[in-house]
Amino acid sequence: MLSWIDKTKALIEASEAFVIVTVIRSVGSAPRETGAKMIVMADSSIFGTIGGGSVEEDAIIESAACLKTGVSKTKPYSLTASAGQCCGGEVELFFEVINRGPQLYIFGAGHVGRAVCQVMSGTSFTIHLVDQRKECIESQDIPDCVVCHNAMWQDVIRDIKWDKHMTYVVVMTHSHTIDKAIILAVAERDARYIGMIGSQNKWKTLKAEIATHPNDASAVNNVKCPIGLRTGGKSPKDIAISLAAELQQVY
Repeated sequence: MLSWIDKTKALIEASEAFVIVTVIRSVGSAPRETGAKMIVMADSSIFGTIGGGSVEEDAIIESAACLKTGVSKTKPYSLTASAGQCCGGEVELFFEVINRGPQLYIFGAGHVGRAVCQVMSGTSFTIHLVDQRKECIESQDIPDCVVCHNAMWQDVIRDIKWDKHMTYVVVMTHSHTIDKAIILAVAERDARYIGMIGSQNKWKTLKAEIATHPNDASAVNNVKCPIGLRTGGKSPKDIAISLAAELQQVY
């Protein structure tokens, strides 16, 4: 049987925003005990229950409001006749917004990609690491919080829920050809930040190649290359720190 933990993990991996509603206080006669949980998805469908009735109906409405603002909250309920309840007790609910924050997609699980995951771990960003190379995506260097996609980049781009405020993309694969293909695929998408690792010479060469395709030429104006703040240092961790600082600044 699917647990709320399994459901939460599946929603996070699918980049779906949702709310976990938890009974944090239960006094007197109440339909559910402290700790009972219900997950409310963006389409207002639910998983689990906090007891049904008008309180659960209101909790679904409150969850939708929380998803719009991205702010978690608590709310008390008196289970009296005036509230459409006859239990006579009291409950307090905690509405915890999950996956509503910025989503960072890193294409390329090489040394720098893994270093970015390490530096960005623990921030407001949900981190997605994408690489079709199994030996790279399964590295022990990758923090547990990172959502790893051992898949073709085309499949991941298709499934991303693009958002001009919350989607961040960084391209740093092992291949110039793949970098170019990804940039052309994402440059015109809704995103807050699109960047590609590389020198000014690499960027100049890539733009010259793209310029031969007039329909794509204007799109690259949305791309940042080189990436990161000019902090100095060329090691993977140095680059990761400068990029993390830039991403935080943009956010």
